[in-house]
Amino acid sequence: METNPPPENERLDATERMLSFAEGVKDTGAGAKAAKAVSPLPELRRLFATALTEFRSEPIRLQRRMLRIISDAQMTAGDYQDAIATASAIEEPEHREVQLRRIVAKLADRCEFDLALKTVGRLQDRDRSLCDIAYNMAKVGEVERAYLLSEDWNGDIRDVVLAGIVSFLFDNGRAAEGSHYIPEISRGSSRLNALKDQAIGFANESKPDEAIRIAESIELDLDRLRLLLRIAATTGSTEALKRAEAYFATPVGEMLLSSSGYYLGYDLTRAYIKSRSVDKIYILHQKYPQAVPRYEVAHSLHELGLRDELFAVEYAEVEKYHATGGIWDSDAPEDSDKYRSHAIRHCKRKADYATARSLAREIQSGQWRFSEQSSLFTETAKEQGIEAAYPYFGDAFETAKRLEHPRHRADALAELIWLFGRHGLSKLFDGADAWRTGTDKADSVQ
Repeated sequence: METNPPPENERLDATERMLSFAEGVKDTGAGAKAAKAVSPLPELRRLFATALTEFRSEPIRLQRRMLRIISDAQMTAGDYQDAIATASAIEEPEHREVQLRRIVAKLADRCEFDLALKTVGRLQDRDRSLCDIAYNMAKVGEVERAYLLSEDWNGDIRDVVLAGIVSFLFDNGRAAEGSHYIPEISRGSSRLNALKDQAIGFANESKPDEAIRIAESIELDLDRLRLLLRIAATTGSTEALKRAEAYFATPVGEMLLSSSGYYLGYDLTRAYIKSRSVDKIYILHQKYPQAVPRYEVAHSLHELGLRDELFAVEYAEVEKYHATGGIWDSDAPEDSDKYRSHAIRHCKRKADYATARSLAREIQSGQWRFSEQSSLFTETAKEQGIEAAYPYFGDAFETAKRLEHPRHRADALAELIWLFGRHGLSKLFDGADAWRTGTDKADSVQ
């Protein structure tokens, strides 16, 4: 079972003391010599070797390649080719697909379309990657090229590429242009998603009548209802809200609201907030408490500038999240890790790293906690210098070695090794380059 790192005021044990770089350097003032004395390299290498023993198909070289591809802004064409070859050599099919998709997404984001398209050929499931490429082509003004790309494929894959084009156009206030491509998308989820994008695009352009017409053309009740409610919440359209309410008054509508739980309730309260119908929010809560729970009522009151002492506890939580930059959306607040993550980003923008560190320690998901803690180490090192960042490295290390899944543990420990080099820590430690070559010289660090 994963546990959080110990509180600051607890005495550090031997392992944790090795991680307390800042304290070691401060106490002795001996610079690099003192840093070597408290180096966690042997412990880190031992744990990483153990993790790799449990998951042998991921050597250090592969891990470092994959970490670079998703974070290094200076990747050259040769680096990409090397990373693609390394990822393609991964034996486990699922892991190979994940790494190749990451590379394609990064290539598309950096407009390296030719190489991205060549790499797509190595994937078993190409849909999402092709959609990413088409979206990014449209993003840089190459709509025609993206459309020509769609003509290279048939059936579902062509629909996915077209959906990537229209998604960008609707996201960026070009609903009329995006609508031109809709008739060519003929199948399944791609057409459904394109129609949703089209309706929201018109809603964002304050054209509720057009948006409602599209929403009503969707056959699936749940998708149609949620779309009507989003239109009402975006535009304040009483017509969209009236149509949704009429459906909820039917037995099937009541069943959907009862069984679909939070998501429909959330959409409905968003629409009522827009129309300032607080009495209807109370009624929903009373009739469907599982769909509109107490915290949702409190959030609605907060957005409307109202208070109710009956919801004082929940209201205080809402204020707390808003004060730390928390963002409320369609995910249930039981997913508290997401809200802590939002709050951490807010604290980073204010350079309040101490509060961000405290919030990161509260994250329940081990992988998510590690991600936030390693990010804090990186950002603090950049903004305040490497010595100020040492405690954040210690947090990430403690979380990494407690991850239960062998691959997750190997990934996390490999990232920490890579961070040593990225932030210049290799200059402080004899034998640090051994981490890159896989030799045993680093074991000589005392």
